[in-house]
Amino acid sequence: MSRRGHGSNWQGSDSPNMAPLPPRPRGGIGSSNHYGHSASPYSASAHFAYGDRRSPAPQPTCAASSTSSCSVGAQVALTVFVGSISPGISDAWLTKLLEACGNLGSLRRASKAFGFAEYSDPDSVLRAIQVLHGRELPSMGAEASAAPNRLLVKADERTKRFLDQYQQTRVASADHKARESRALSAVKDIVRQMNDPNAEIVLDPSKPGYVVPDHLKDLPPEELPEDQRATVLSEIQQFRQAAAARDAETRRREAEFERQRAMERARRAHLQAAAASSSSSSSSSSSSLRNGRSADDPQSYRRPLDFHSASSYDAKADIARQPEEADQVEEQQRQGRKKAAAAADAERAYLVRERQRLAHWEKEQDKEQAENAKWERDGVALLKRWSDWRDDTATRKELFYTDRQRWRQLRAPARKREEQADQRDRAAEEEEKAKAQQETDNFLAQQAAEMAKLAERQRKSGVLVQSQGGTLAPIKLSFANKADAGDTAATSNGEIGGAAPNKPAVLGEAEEDQQAKRTGRLKHIKLGTTMSEEENKAKLAQIEQSLPNETAALFAQEPKWEYVDEALIQNKYRPWADAEIEESLGEKVEELVSVVIQGLQVHLQAKGLVESVEPVLAEEAEAFVEKLWRLVIVDSLAAAKGIPI
Repeated sequence: MSRRGHGSNWQGSDSPNMAPLPPRPRGGIGSSNHYGHSASPYSASAHFAYGDRRSPAPQPTCAASSTSSCSVGAQVALTVFVGSISPGISDAWLTKLLEACGNLGSLRRASKAFGFAEYSDPDSVLRAIQVLHGRELPSMGAEASAAPNRLLVKADERTKRFLDQYQQTRVASADHKARESRALSAVKDIVRQMNDPNAEIVLDPSKPGYVVPDHLKDLPPEELPEDQRATVLSEIQQFRQAAAARDAETRRREAEFERQRAMERARRAHLQAAAASSSSSSSSSSSSLRNGRSADDPQSYRRPLDFHSASSYDAKADIARQPEEADQVEEQQRQGRKKAAAAADAERAYLVRERQRLAHWEKEQDKEQAENAKWERDGVALLKRWSDWRDDTATRKELFYTDRQRWRQLRAPARKREEQADQRDRAAEEEEKAKAQQETDNFLAQQAAEMAKLAERQRKSGVLVQSQGGTLAPIKLSFANKADAGDTAATSNGEIGGAAPNKPAVLGEAEEDQQAKRTGRLKHIKLGTTMSEEENKAKLAQIEQSLPNETAALFAQEPKWEYVDEALIQNKYRPWADAEIEESLGEKVEELVSVVIQGLQVHLQAKGLVESVEPVLAEEAEAFVEKLWRLVIVDSLAAAKGIPI
C-alpha cells in the first residue's frame, strides 16, 4: 500500500472505533518525518514539508480502540509500579512476565523488591494490572526457601486517571478478551516454569550464558582514577566474567560426572540383581524337576517365605492418593531435593574457601621458611667471614678501606631497607598500643554504661533515691526499739506525756521484750516529684516551635543521632511511616517502609531520604521527609534535655 493511499477510506467508514480527526497542523521544520511520531499526528504533513508537492490526504495515526501513542504522547507516561517481588526472581523472569501482557517498553529495577515498568500502549497496562496484580510468584535461586509473595502491580494517580478516561471511550471487543485470555495462559505457563527448580530461562544467544553474581559487583567507580576508570572497570568485568564462566563450567562437569556415576551404580546393581535371580531360578528349577513339583507351586516347601516387619507396613501407601495429596508429596520431595542441592552448593563453596585459605597459609609458610633459610645462610656466611678475618689482608682487599665512598653507595640500599623495617616495627608497636588502649576504653565505657543502666533500673524500682546533692544514693532503713520510739514520740508530739519505764520480764515475757527491741518503725521517705504530662507537652511544643519552618533550613539541621536508638526507630518511626505511606498511596508498601527505616539506621541525610522515596511518592516525597525529619529532630533534642518522649 502506498503512502498516499494509506488509510484513504477512513472518513467514509462507519466504524465506531475511529476517533475524530483533530485540526491538521501545518508542516514545518519542527515536524517529524516518522509515521506515528508524537510530535506530528500526520505523517503526510511532515513529508510535504520536506519536498513532496502533492496534496496529502489527512491520515490519523491511531484509533480509539488502540490509543497507543498518539493520545499518550509525552503527556502521560504509561508507567506502573511493580512491587512485592518474591526473593530470587531475576530481571529476565520479571521481563518475561511483563512482556506476556503486552508491549513492554522498559523495566527499571529500583531494588530486588520493587521496580517500574513502562508500556507502549494503555491496553498493555490494563492487561498487566488485570493479569499480574495479586498473582503469587514463587521464590527462586538461593532464596528458594523464603516465603512467596503476591505481586503488586499498580499505576500512579496520573496514569490511573488517564486509564479511567481511556476505559470510558474504549469499545470492548472479542479481540481484547482473546488477548487477555492469551496473556493469562502465558503468565500461568511462566509461573509453572518458575516453580520448576530445573527450569532455565532462554536467554539471547548473542550474550554469554552466565551471569556475574551481585557480590562481585562491589567496586564503586569513584575509588578509581578518572583517567583510568573505564579501562580498569572493563578489565575487572572481563576477569570476573571469565571466573564466573570457569566456575559454571566446573559445576557443570561435576554434575555430569555425578550423573555418570549414578548411572554406573544403577547399571551394576541391575546386573547383580539379574545374576542373583537367574542363579536362584536355575537352582529352584533343578530341585523342582528332581522332586516332580514346580517351583512356582504356592505349597512348595522349597519356596522361601518373604519376611515383612510390622513397622515397614504403610497402610496409607495402599490407598490411592488424592490429587491434592499427590501434589503435596511431590512438593515435599521437590523441597527436599532443593534443600539437598542448596546444602551441596554450600558445602562446595565451603570447600573452595577452605582450599583457598589453606593455599594462602601454605604460601605464607613457604615464604617464612625461605626467609628463615636465608637468615641461616647469611649467618653462616658472616660467621665464616669473621672467623677468617685478618686486618692486614682486609686493609688491602676490603672496599671499606680502599674506596669508602663506593662502599657507602653500596651500603645505602641495605640501610634504607633496615630503616623501613624499623619504621614498620615502630608503627606496628604503636598500632598495638592504640588497639589495646581502645579496647580498654571500650571496656570501661561498657562497664560505665552497664552501671548506669543498673542504677536506672534500681532507681525505677525504688532501691535508689535522689539525695540532696543530686546524686543517687541507696535507701537507708533504721530500726528503733520501743524505748527509743517512745522517747522520740514524747519529744516530737505533745500527745504522749512520757515514755513508760521498762519493767522487768516476768516468766515468758523476756522473749517478747527482745522481739519488741528488734522490731522498729520505718522512716517515711519523700521521693522527688517528676514533671507532669502537661509540662512534658509544653516542653516538646517549645522545642518544635524553635525549629525553622522552611524546608531547606530544616533539612540543614542535624538530629542528635546518639539519642535515636533502634528501639525508638522500630517502635515509633516504623508505625508512623507505615501509616503515612498507607494514607498517601491508599495501601501499605512494606518495601518503601523498609527503605525509610534503613535510611534512619544508617543516619542518612534528609536529601538522601527524599531521593530514596521520590520514585514512589513523587511530589509527596519532600513533604513526607519534612514531617519525618521534624519528628526525629524534636525527639532527639527532647531526649538530650532529659524530657521523656
